Amino acid sequence: MKTFFKKCTASVLLAVAVIVTAASCGRDAYVPVGFQRISPDNADYRFYVPDSWTNVNDGNICAAYVSDTDRSSVTFTGFEINKAVFFAEIGSPSDSSAGTEAVTGSTSEKKLVTAEDYWEYYENELLGTLGSPEYIEKGANILVSGRESKRYDYKATVSGIVYRFTQTVTVVNGTVFIMTFTTTPELFEDHSETVDSIIGYIEIK
Repeated sequence: MKTFFKKCTASVLLAVAVIVTAASCGRDAYVPVGFQRISPDNADYRFYVPDSWTNVNDGNICAAYVSDTDRSSVTFTGFEINKAVFFAEIGSPSDSSAGTEAVTGSTSEKKLVTAEDYWEYYENELLGTLGSPEYIEKGANILVSGRESKRYDYKATVSGIVYRFTQTVTVVNGTVFIMTFTTTPELFEDHSETVDSIIGYIEIK
């Protein structure tokens, strides 16, 4: 189970850091003005990005970046938390004795059913992948496709470079949907309004 989440975490971060494969996706009868849909026709969500952005897709994660000179990027993915009855042991972040251990055998079992549950687990994976994130805002309430969700804004270092991340987490019927925007701290404000629009146009069926 820990391996499953590590693979999901690694996939998202890899797509964020290295976007290399271009692909085309279908379009809707309705698309927001100035935007293109990059989610597949058979996906249980619709995800839109500006027309001027370059659409890329690795088959599991929809992604796009701004331009060849500005590699600020956005990804969107969804996967099942519980394929049958899935439990993960979540360490308490308030327990200083836990250190940076992702999951310990002494913690109580807790079903991952909310955005907060998922982030608590995912945050432990971040500690192992990126080190301790520097939060600008943690767990802000936000509506994504009309559903209660959480937003996380933070800085983290990848391969010696500081990046600014914005992630939204939405859980619907055991499936977690994650939007990730990645840029440099210097370029964040240039794209903040566009990212808010991208989030606002997300449709989850």
